[in-house]
Amino acid sequence: MRSLLIGTALAFLAGCTTTPPPDETSNDTSAATAAYRAVGNEPGWSATIAKGRMTLLLDYGERKIDVAIDSRPSFNGHRYSGGNAVLDVTHQLCKDVMSGMNYPDRATAMVDGKTYQGCGGDPVSLLTGEEWVVEDLGGKGIIDSSRATLRFADGQVSGRATCNSYGASTTFTGEGFTVGPIRSTRMACAPALMNQEAFFLDILAKAARFDFSEDGALLIEDSEGRRITARRG
Repeated sequence: MRSLLIGTALAFLAGCTTTPPPDETSNDTSAATAAYRAVGNEPGWSATIAKGRMTLLLDYGERKIDVAIDSRPSFNGHRYSGGNAVLDVTHQLCKDVMSGMNYPDRATAMVDGKTYQGCGGDPVSLLTGEEWVVEDLGGKGIIDSSRATLRFADGQVSGRATCNSYGASTTFTGEGFTVGPIRSTRMACAPALMNQEAFFLDILAKAARFDFSEDGALLIEDSEGRRITARRG
């Protein structure tokens, strides 16, 4: 059972589109100037990497370290080091223990022999890429041969709601995400399909957080506890 779960998790991570930390040794200037951020708790800390430097705020902001860094690849990740500080980034799904937010990387900061555990990267990158195909709405399944989808890109979510196409803006915070006013076409379908579409759009409009099941399904939960379950198309 353990090997099955490990294999499933690795397959899921292989299907995710993640934004790697900036490679300070790369000739690609966009990679060298992109900011990367990691955060952790107990005690609260953060690390920001940009333009060849790393800024660490440690122990709830009581200590600040700003150093020039060297960068090198590590197993499934990257290591950044400068002065007395090291940040190890591993591309593995990570859930923040306080907020519940999912991140694409596990992050470990080490300073003067003290270790800080946390998560890193852009949570949005876990959702972007291929579209997600809905397989369940609120525990009620979906109508056979119907199709509802989600695609996240450029601050928007769009797709097919069942009968009509839709689109809306998305806003991600440190604790979850919200979906802006939803726009959709107005084609009429059979009543059962229209009811399913209305249910889907109502959950999406009230979205509050997202998570992943052990086998890689996307779980979008609204403020009332209702859930959209979807898988990569």
